[in-house]
Amino acid sequence: MLFRRVVTATLTGLLVAVIAALIVALHATSVARREAKESLARQLAATATALQATNLRASLVLAAQGVKTLDGVPERAALLTSDLASPKLRTVELSATITPELLPKDKTPTDKNDPVGGFVYSGGGIGTSTRDRIRLSHRRALAAQDR
Repeated sequence: MLFRRVVTATLTGLLVAVIAALIVALHATSVARREAKESLARQLAATATALQATNLRASLVLAAQGVKTLDGVPERAALLTSDLASPKLRTVELSATITPELLPKDKTPTDKNDPVGGFVYSGGGIGTSTRDRIRLSHRRALAAQDR
Protein backbone atom coordinates (compact mmCIF):
# COMPACT_ATOMS: atom_id res chain seq x y z
CA MET A 1 0.00 0.00 0.00
CA LEU A 2 2.76 2.38 0.86
CA PHE A 3 4.48 1.65 -2.44
CA ARG A 4 1.27 2.39 -4.33
CA ARG A 5 0.87 5.79 -2.57
CA VAL A 6 4.48 6.75 -3.36
CA VAL A 7 4.08 5.80 -7.04
CA THR A 8 0.76 7.70 -7.29
CA ALA A 9 2.26 10.81 -5.66
CA THR A 10 5.29 10.65 -7.94
CA LEU A 11 3.19 10.25 -11.07
CA THR A 12 0.90 13.09 -9.99
CA GLY A 13 3.92 15.35 -9.40
CA LEU A 14 5.35 14.43 -12.82
CA LEU A 15 2.00 15.10 -14.48
CA VAL A 16 1.77 18.57 -12.86
CA ALA A 17 5.36 19.31 -13.94
CA VAL A 18 4.61 18.23 -17.54
CA ILE A 19 1.47 20.39 -17.67
CA ALA A 20 3.38 23.40 -16.29
CA ALA A 21 6.17 22.86 -18.85
CA LEU A 22 3.57 22.60 -21.63
CA ILE A 23 1.98 25.93 -20.60
CA VAL A 24 5.39 27.64 -20.51
CA ALA A 25 6.28 26.18 -23.94
CA LEU A 26 2.99 27.33 -25.46
CA HIS A 27 3.52 30.86 -24.11
CA ALA A 28 7.08 30.95 -25.45
CA THR A 29 5.85 29.77 -28.85
CA SER A 30 3.20 32.49 -28.89
CA VAL A 31 5.75 35.18 -28.03
CA ALA A 32 8.16 33.90 -30.68
CA ARG A 33 5.45 33.92 -33.37
CA ARG A 34 4.36 37.44 -32.45
CA GLU A 35 7.95 38.72 -32.58
CA ALA A 36 8.52 36.97 -35.91
CA LYS A 37 5.36 38.62 -37.30
CA GLU A 38 6.50 42.05 -36.10
CA SER A 39 9.96 41.48 -37.54
CA LEU A 40 8.55 40.42 -40.91
CA ALA A 41 6.25 43.45 -41.06
CA ARG A 42 9.10 45.83 -40.24
CA GLN A 43 11.38 44.17 -42.76
CA LEU A 44 8.69 44.52 -45.45
CA ALA A 45 8.25 48.20 -44.54
CA ALA A 46 12.01 48.85 -44.65
CA THR A 47 12.38 47.09 -47.99
CA ALA A 48 9.42 49.01 -49.39
CA THR A 49 11.01 52.28 -48.31
CA ALA A 50 14.33 51.30 -49.88
CA LEU A 51 12.69 50.38 -53.20
CA GLN A 52 10.69 53.60 -53.62
CA ALA A 53 13.24 55.30 -55.84
CA THR A 54 13.94 52.31 -58.09
CA ASN A 55 10.82 50.11 -58.20
CA LEU A 56 7.68 51.87 -57.08
CA ARG A 57 5.33 48.99 -57.93
CA ALA A 58 7.27 46.49 -55.80
CA SER A 59 7.52 49.10 -53.07
CA LEU A 60 3.73 49.48 -52.98
CA VAL A 61 3.18 45.73 -52.92
CA LEU A 62 5.67 45.20 -50.09
CA ALA A 63 4.28 48.10 -48.08
CA ALA A 64 0.72 46.81 -48.48
CA GLN A 65 1.82 43.34 -47.41
CA GLY A 66 3.57 44.88 -44.40
CA VAL A 67 0.37 46.61 -43.32
CA LYS A 68 -1.59 43.41 -43.93
CA THR A 69 0.90 41.45 -41.80
CA LEU A 70 0.87 43.92 -38.92
CA ASP A 71 -1.06 47.18 -38.88
CA GLY A 72 1.47 49.35 -37.09
CA VAL A 73 2.91 52.86 -37.40
CA PRO A 74 6.11 51.98 -39.34
CA GLU A 75 4.14 49.85 -41.77
CA ARG A 76 1.53 52.55 -42.39
CA ALA A 77 4.29 55.13 -42.82
CA ALA A 78 5.98 52.97 -45.45
CA LEU A 79 2.68 52.53 -47.29
CA LEU A 80 1.94 56.25 -47.19
CA THR A 81 5.39 57.25 -48.43
CA SER A 82 5.18 54.64 -51.19
CA ASP A 83 1.78 55.98 -52.20
CA LEU A 84 3.02 59.57 -52.19
CA ALA A 85 6.15 58.67 -54.17
CA SER A 86 4.03 58.17 -57.28
CA PRO A 87 5.05 60.56 -60.06
CA LYS A 88 1.38 61.22 -60.79
CA LEU A 89 1.00 62.79 -57.35
CA ARG A 90 3.99 65.11 -57.70
CA THR A 91 2.08 67.61 -59.85
CA VAL A 92 -0.43 69.48 -57.75
CA GLU A 93 -2.61 72.13 -59.30
CA LEU A 94 -3.62 75.09 -57.21
CA SER A 95 -6.38 77.51 -57.92
CA ALA A 96 -5.82 80.85 -56.32
CA THR A 97 -6.91 84.40 -56.76
CA ILE A 98 -4.03 86.80 -57.15
CA THR A 99 -4.94 90.28 -56.07
CA PRO A 100 -4.39 93.10 -58.61
CA GLU A 101 -1.79 94.88 -56.50
CA LEU A 102 0.48 91.86 -56.86
CA LEU A 103 0.39 91.82 -60.68
CA PRO A 104 2.72 93.80 -62.92
CA LYS A 105 1.19 96.87 -64.50
CA ASP A 106 1.01 95.41 -68.01
CA LYS A 107 -0.49 92.12 -66.67
CA THR A 108 1.56 89.84 -68.92
CA PRO A 109 3.33 86.74 -67.67
CA THR A 110 6.94 87.59 -67.02
CA ASP A 111 8.20 84.23 -65.81
CA LYS A 112 8.27 81.88 -68.81
CA ASN A 113 9.65 78.95 -66.73
CA ASP A 114 6.81 79.02 -64.22
CA PRO A 115 4.49 76.08 -65.04
CA VAL A 116 1.49 78.09 -63.93
CA GLY A 117 2.44 80.94 -66.28
CA GLY A 118 3.06 83.14 -63.30
CA PHE A 119 3.89 86.75 -62.93
CA VAL A 120 7.04 88.03 -61.35
CA TYR A 121 6.53 91.21 -59.43
CA SER A 122 9.85 92.87 -58.93
CA GLY A 123 9.58 95.69 -56.51
CA GLY A 124 12.91 97.01 -55.32
CA GLY A 125 14.80 94.29 -57.16
CA ILE A 126 13.06 91.44 -55.32
CA GLY A 127 11.44 88.81 -57.56
CA THR A 128 8.57 86.69 -56.34
CA SER A 129 7.18 83.54 -57.85
CA THR A 130 3.54 82.57 -58.12
CA ARG A 131 3.82 80.49 -54.95
CA ASP A 132 5.27 83.43 -52.99
CA ARG A 133 2.53 85.75 -54.20
CA ILE A 134 -0.13 83.21 -53.20
CA ARG A 135 1.43 82.98 -49.75
CA LEU A 136 1.56 86.77 -49.49
CA SER A 137 -2.06 87.03 -50.62
CA HIS A 138 -3.04 84.35 -48.09
CA ARG A 139 -1.21 86.19 -45.29
CA ARG A 140 -2.97 89.43 -46.21
CA ALA A 141 -6.34 87.64 -46.15
CA LEU A 142 -5.57 86.18 -42.72
CA ALA A 143 -4.45 89.57 -41.45
CA ALA A 144 -7.71 91.11 -42.75
CA GLN A 145 -9.70 88.47 -40.86
CA ASP A 146 -7.84 89.21 -37.62
CA ARG A 147 -8.76 92.90 -37.76
